Amino acid sequence: MVRAIKNSQRTGIVTVIFAVSFVFFVVVLLSKNDRTNSYISHNPMLDRRNQILAMAGPGKDLTPEVRAVLFEYLSGPKVLEYNFTREEKAQIINFLNGKK
Repeated sequence: MVRAIKNSQRTGIVTVIFAVSFVFFVVVLLSKNDRTNSYISHNPMLDRRNQILAMAGPGKDLTPEVRAVLFEYLSGPKVLEYNFTREEKAQIINFLNGKK
């Protein structure tokens, strides 16, 4: 009888430890996902890159204001930070040169 109680207590303790560990793991995992998702959705460089591509997209008009903004965003070493593909670079250059 005493052994049965001790085994039962051991099983209960192991169950509690497992449950606490599982809950801790889930909380840590969810907090990591929240930080990763907030970084991805609030990356100012990525937002600016998408904004540049949208401004220089097909069917867009090259106004003096758009031209000034694009030159400001793309001046000097800033252009390297956006990691444009060759096609995207060509799209932007053609847009700035008035080619559609």
